[in-house]
Amino acid sequence: EMAVGDALRGAKMFERVGVPVVGVIENMSAFVCPHCGKRSEVFQAGGGARLAEELDVPLLGQIPLQAGLTGAADE
Repeated sequence: EMAVGDALRGAKMFERVGVPVVGVIENMSAFVCPHCGKRSEVFQAGGGARLAEELDVPLLGQIPLQAGLTGAADE
């Protein structure tokens, strides 16, 4: 809920200064097991959809957590 609130405040700030918000992309929406492909919700599900509804814009996509991404980013 905290991340959704932060994103909502950011979007409202953009709207106040005339920058349109055209949609929402939900980051870290779930973890997809690289071995079996099973999707597991790590955080509360549906935050991106709730934010998109609040802003009256489409949910454009959801980006899952990637197993090797953290290590790659540190290199």
